[in-house]
Amino acid sequence: MSSKTKMDPYGNFPVVCPFGGNYSVKLGNENNGSEAEGISYTFTVPSTVDTFTFTYFYSVVFQDPGHALYEQPRFFVSAYEVATGNIINCAAFNYVSTSTLPGFYHSKTNDGVLYKNWTPVSLQFAGLMGKEVRLEFKNADCTLGGHFGYSYLDVASGCTNILATAPYCIQTNSLTLNAPYGFQYYTWYNNNYTQVMGNTQTLTLSPPPVNTGSFWVDVIPYPGFGCRDTFEAKVHPLSIPPLPSCSSDFYFCKNQQNATVDAVADSGNVFVWYANDTTTTVGSEYPPVINTSVAGDFIYYVAQKQLFGCEGFHKKVVVHVVGFSNSSITVNSVSQCLSANRFDFTSTASSNINITYRWQFGDGDTLLTQLDSTVSHNYNRAGTFYVVLRANYFNKCISFQNIPVNVVPAPIADFRYNAPVCENQTAINFQDNSYVTSYTSNIKSWIWNINGQFSFNRIPLSYIPANDSPITVKLIVKTTEGCPSDTTTKVIAVQHKPKAFFSFPSILCSSETIAFSDKSFFDANVNNEKVIKWNWAINNKNINTANNIQFAFDTGFNKISLNVESNYGCKSKVYDTTIYINRKPFLSVSLNDSCINKIIQYTAIDSFKVANSWYWNFNTSYYSAPNIVTKIFYNPDDHPFSIIAKTVKQCSDTIDRYFHIYDNIAFAGYDTLVANAQPVYLNANGYAGTTYSWQPSTGLNKDGVENPIATYDHDVQYKLHSVTKEGCERDSKILIKRWAGPALYVATAFTPNNDGLNDVLHVFPVGIKLFEHFSIYNRLGNLVFTTTDVSKGWDGRYKGVMLENETFVAVAEAIDYNGNPLMYKGTVMLIR
Repeated sequence: MSSKTKMDPYGNFPVVCPFGGNYSVKLGNENNGSEAEGISYTFTVPSTVDTFTFTYFYSVVFQDPGHALYEQPRFFVSAYEVATGNIINCAAFNYVSTSTLPGFYHSKTNDGVLYKNWTPVSLQFAGLMGKEVRLEFKNADCTLGGHFGYSYLDVASGCTNILATAPYCIQTNSLTLNAPYGFQYYTWYNNNYTQVMGNTQTLTLSPPPVNTGSFWVDVIPYPGFGCRDTFEAKVHPLSIPPLPSCSSDFYFCKNQQNATVDAVADSGNVFVWYANDTTTTVGSEYPPVINTSVAGDFIYYVAQKQLFGCEGFHKKVVVHVVGFSNSSITVNSVSQCLSANRFDFTSTASSNINITYRWQFGDGDTLLTQLDSTVSHNYNRAGTFYVVLRANYFNKCISFQNIPVNVVPAPIADFRYNAPVCENQTAINFQDNSYVTSYTSNIKSWIWNINGQFSFNRIPLSYIPANDSPITVKLIVKTTEGCPSDTTTKVIAVQHKPKAFFSFPSILCSSETIAFSDKSFFDANVNNEKVIKWNWAINNKNINTANNIQFAFDTGFNKISLNVESNYGCKSKVYDTTIYINRKPFLSVSLNDSCINKIIQYTAIDSFKVANSWYWNFNTSYYSAPNIVTKIFYNPDDHPFSIIAKTVKQCSDTIDRYFHIYDNIAFAGYDTLVANAQPVYLNANGYAGTTYSWQPSTGLNKDGVENPIATYDHDVQYKLHSVTKEGCERDSKILIKRWAGPALYVATAFTPNNDGLNDVLHVFPVGIKLFEHFSIYNRLGNLVFTTTDVSKGWDGRYKGVMLENETFVAVAEAIDYNGNPLMYKGTVMLIR
């Protein structure tokens, strides 16, 4: 703001600070709506000053809605150190229209607005030498959004560390003591605190008690607006400001409200007002509020005083209270609808001669008339308007009357409801959100039309849609004045309820996992609707939330339940069914043997005795047979098998069994011919874990081992009975013949004529441990037969041709059981 002649429309004070500045800042405006504004001022405290003083000036204009203190419009100031962000103590203020600070006045043009004229505030910053400090100024409307507030701001052009001054005013031979502004209590003392000099912010002493030295002032702030402190004011000579240039006469009408003297000091000065007694030393920075209840003339004195400087000469001011008044404004209705509004205003004056009425209707329209004080006015926009009547009597006084009126716009019908909405399920609860703009009225009546059903309550009863048809809801509201809204219509979509359904197998058997598959569906063709939640219960106990489940049951009846929910939250009815779980066979198999060459009996047993058919598979394919079957296996090997037992309800149990057929390889040995007294080392060579029994035990060192030693000196036959660890039995025997020896015996003749008697010539070793060879030579010494295998003999053939009768030489060599070489050589006759 830069115009020094422009006045605030509510407080009639200059918008530019009169204390010497050329500009001021305006924060906020006359708009409501919970607006807020702010500005900051950053400066550096001089590094040479320990205690630094800063002065700012403010004026405020607030609507006063009478809210709670924290909801009122406000102007607030805070200071903090930039580097640390720490709030500076005693430098935060919060100005509201209902604060304890003095100096608030009701506006003459709008009784619902309070204002405060330009006021200086001094801040002291101690211990911040060289620190950067930031002041923040903020302005805010009421927190509820319906009332405005704005402020003006200026800062002093010069910064100093002086908070209190004591200029000696030469022309008036007086001493003016100046304390910082904005405190509640002041106490002035002389230099040694022996005398109290006064108790005001500014104190003029004439004649001065001294014209050198200093004074002290103790200051106590308003609660919440600073800290208590003491300042020194040093005496120094100073010139006084000029006499005030304001008018010497002010006129007010009788009973005029908010009658304050509007006068503006010269730039850089403030007014100090005195009552009729010109000798008093107690002046006031605030202009006098005139008591207009009685007509007459009242004397005041005013002087200009420099800010923290001298006070000038006093000027006499006469306030004339003229015996004219007009009554308060009455109106046919203070609140009317915007449509077809007509306000009839009346104010009766105490005189009807030489009166000029100037009506200001608050919307920019004015009316100047001298005929009467009754007028009508129509508003073309909604809002709260302050109507001001200025009754000018003989140009001597102007009687102010004002009244607020509300022009109520058509209300806005609006409502909310819970969504989504499901057919035949969701109770729709309606919430009225209707309102009137500008906070000018309240909603008084409601007309609901919900699918043809009417309700006149603010909150209608809950509505449950019977089907999936959309629901049309209409709402009309009216204000206290009867102002109707337009019809608000909303169509509520109704979502479909899914149908729960599931499938399961036809064969239901105990102890088997049964799969239940969700088959839920919607009756109608739907878009963007699907089942997303499943709630399964078995026998009324919730068990799962998956779409498909698997469960195993015991025999008996079971109740299966499912309800589902769509992506809109629509829930199905519960679909349930009762199933019977049939007893499943419990199968086991026993076998009587596992050895080759034995009849093996396979016996299948159902412990529950419910099976009525049996199916066997011996590693080929299944075939039907009784529960008992037999098999014989001739070779040891793996012979797995499977068996299925089924009931009449097709419940089955299966056994897949690995099965191995074992044999017994223990063998007593082949008949042998040994020398007399030669020990025979028997060895059955059975599997590990086999048990043995040799009979008779005569001549055996042990009869229960795999490899006993036989030393009986007569021919003997031993029988061996062996049993494997799998239980496979085997009997075998061995004949031990005792001949003289060690020796090699060969027959002297043999008859290879295929009659089965003496067809092959053998060597019979007795008492040997190593057989070396058996050879046949003809008369010419030619080798016709030889072998190293003692079990093989000569059949009378040479190169496959049977030889004729002849005498041959037989030669056999071996090592006897004592390690001695043994040889036989003799003739043998081949007789055909």
